[in-house]
Amino acid sequence: MAVIGKIRKHSGLVVIVIGLALAAFVLSDFTKQGGGSQDRNVGVIDGEEITSIDFFTNVERNAEARKRQRNQEQLNAEEMFRVREDTWDRMVYDILMGEEFNDLGLDVTDKELLEIFQGKHTHPAVVRNFTNPETGQFQRENVIYYINNFAQLPPEQKDQWIMFEEEIRRDQQRLKYTALLEKAYHIPSPFAEKFYLEEEREAIIRISGKKYHTISDSLVSFTEAEVKNKYEEIKHRYEQEASVQFDYVTFDVIPSEADYQKAEEKAQRVYERFQTAENISLFVRANSEEPYDSAWYKSGELPVAIDSIMLNSEIGTMVPPYFENEAFRMAKLVDISYRPDSMEASHILIAYSGASQADPNLQRSRQEAEAFADSLAGLLEQNPNRMEELARANSDGPSGRQGGELGWFKDQTMVYPFNEAVINADIGDIDVVETRFGFHVIKTSGKKDHVKKVRVAQIILPVRASETTVSNIRREAKVFAGENDNEEKFEEAINEGGLIKKSSPRVTKMMFSIPGLEDPRRIIQWAFNKSVEPGDVSAVFTFQDKYVVAVLKERRKEGYMPLEELRTSVENMVIKEKKADMILEEMSALEGNIYEIASQLEAEVDTVTVSFASPNIRGIGREPEVVATVFTSGEGVLTPPVEGNLGVYILVIDQFLEASEITNYQPFVKPFMESYQNQIMNNSYYRALEDAADIKDNRIKFY
Repeated sequence: MAVIGKIRKHSGLVVIVIGLALAAFVLSDFTKQGGGSQDRNVGVIDGEEITSIDFFTNVERNAEARKRQRNQEQLNAEEMFRVREDTWDRMVYDILMGEEFNDLGLDVTDKELLEIFQGKHTHPAVVRNFTNPETGQFQRENVIYYINNFAQLPPEQKDQWIMFEEEIRRDQQRLKYTALLEKAYHIPSPFAEKFYLEEEREAIIRISGKKYHTISDSLVSFTEAEVKNKYEEIKHRYEQEASVQFDYVTFDVIPSEADYQKAEEKAQRVYERFQTAENISLFVRANSEEPYDSAWYKSGELPVAIDSIMLNSEIGTMVPPYFENEAFRMAKLVDISYRPDSMEASHILIAYSGASQADPNLQRSRQEAEAFADSLAGLLEQNPNRMEELARANSDGPSGRQGGELGWFKDQTMVYPFNEAVINADIGDIDVVETRFGFHVIKTSGKKDHVKKVRVAQIILPVRASETTVSNIRREAKVFAGENDNEEKFEEAINEGGLIKKSSPRVTKMMFSIPGLEDPRRIIQWAFNKSVEPGDVSAVFTFQDKYVVAVLKERRKEGYMPLEELRTSVENMVIKEKKADMILEEMSALEGNIYEIASQLEAEVDTVTVSFASPNIRGIGREPEVVATVFTSGEGVLTPPVEGNLGVYILVIDQFLEASEITNYQPFVKPFMESYQNQIMNNSYYRALEDAADIKDNRIKFY
C-alpha cells in the first residue's frame, strides 16, 4: 500500500475532517509593513495575538502541504489568497475553540489517539488513507509500521505525519464537543404535547380589510424627522462590513501595428527555413511557442484553416503563414496513416521501484519486473484464456480487479508506448511494452473504425507587445496618473480621452475577485489605507497585461448602513405606516357586522382556514400579526382592526379546530431534534462564538 504516497496526497485532511481547508501559499512581503506592536499582529482574538511570525510560519507550512497535495510547484494568486484565508480561519478556530475545550476540560489523550489510529474504532480519515486501492481493505499493519518507524522518516514526511496527527486530534475534540451539545437538547413530553397541540390547531375565520396599495403614495405626506426615527428603529437589520468604492481605468498592454508587422516578417523568415528543414520535430521545438505535436488527427480535429488541406494532400504539403487568434501559424503534413479509432485490450501491469505511481514500499527492481512480465507473457502465449486469472493475481494496476480488462478505448487515450503497441499488434497478440508506470503484458482483443489520420507539424508564433510598446503604454499610464491627481481631473481626463471607466461599488477588505483584474489585492490595500482619502488618485498598478490607475470614490465604515443608502426602503416603511393610520382612522368610524363594514370599505369577505403553525393566509399572503390575533381571540367576536403586512384587517373566528390527541409525540419531536442537530453539523455554535468574540482583524495590512 502506498502509505507515504497517500499521506502526501491527503496531508490536508482538515478539508474533509472539519471543513476548513488547509492550503498553501508563499510567504508574503509582510516585513515592509514597518515596526510597532500593531504591525506585528495579523490579528488579536479575545486578547490573544496572532503575530505575523506565527501566521506566516503556518502559511509556509500549509504552502508545502498544498503543493504536495496538488503536485504543483507554484500556486496562482487566487490559490495563495484562498489559502491565506483558510490559515486565518484555522488559527481563529483554534483560539476560540481552544478556549471552549479548556473551559470544559475536553482533551484527547495519547492513549485515545493510539486507539484512534490503530485500535478497533479507527478514525475514518486513517482508514481512508491506509486502505489498499486494489483490494479495498484497510491495512492496519501499515499504520503500525508507519508509527513505529517514525524516527527514521525524512523530515518532510515527519512534518506531514505531525500535521495529519494534529488534525485527527483536533477533530476528536470537536466530536466530543458536539456530542455534549447534542446531548444537552431535550424536549420533555409535556412540552412536546403542548407544542404539538398548538402547532396543529386551526381556525375557520371570516376576514375582510383594505390593502395599502389601494391608497396612492401621493396622498401620503411625511417629515424628515419621521424618516430618521424609522431608520433608528430598523437600522439594526442592516449591518455591513467596512467597504470602499473605487473607479479605475486600465491601459491594456496590446501589440502595436509595428509589432504585428515585425511578427509577420518573422513568420515569413521562419516559413522559408521550415520548408527545407530536415528534422521537423527539432525545428518546431526551436521555433514554435508550442511544443511539437506528434498526435494523429482525423477529419474535423485540426484547425479549420488547415483541416481540409492536410486531410486531402500528400506528405510534405505546406500551409504558409496565416493569422488566427492573435498568432501567425503555419503547418506541414508530416505523415499519413489509416488507424483504428477504437481498440480493445487487457493488460497486466508489473510495476517496479521508482516507476510512476508505484507503491513506495515496492522493492522489485526494473530488471526483476521485466523478467516477471516476460514470464507472464510466455504463460499467456501458451494459454491466452488465463489473462483474467493472471491479472487478478499479479497486476499492480487498478484494472487488475477486473481481470485486466480495459474495454474499448479511443486511439491516443492511453500512454503512448501502450497505445502504439496495440495499434501495431494483430488481434490476439501478446506483447510486453514498458511505460513510465512499469512493464505491461498486453493482449489485443479488438480494433474498429479504421480512418485516415494525419500527423501535422504546426508552428505557432503569438504576436506580443514589444518592450517599446510596453514602455509607451506604461508611460501613458504614468502621465495620466500624474496629471490627474484628483477625482475631478480623473473624470475629465477619461471623458476627453474616450477611456472606459470601470467601477467596483462595494469592495470589502478581504475580497479577491474583481472583474477584469487578476489579483486586485494591491488596489484593495491601497483603498483601505488610512492615508488615502476619497477623491485621491492612485499611482500606477502593474498587472500582467495592463496598467491600472484608480480613484477612491467612497469609504464606508463597519456598522449600520447609512440612511442615504436605505432611504427608499425607509421611506416606503413610513408611507406604509401612514397608510395604516389612515385606514385605521377610516375603520374606527365604521359600525356594523363584518359584512356591513366590508361593504362600506368596498371589500369582500373571505372565509378561510388558518393554522397556528403557518403565518400564511390563503388568498391574502404572509400575515403573522393576523394569525396571532386569531389564536388570541374568542369565537364569534368581531376583532378590532389588525395592522398587517399588506393591509389592515377585521375578522371573526367562526370555529377552532382542535388538534387530535395522540400518545406518541416522537414523530412530532423528531423534526425539532433534527433541526438542532443540523445546526450543530453546520457549525452554528462556532458562528455564535465568532459573533461574541472580540476579533481585531489586521490582515489587510499584510496581504
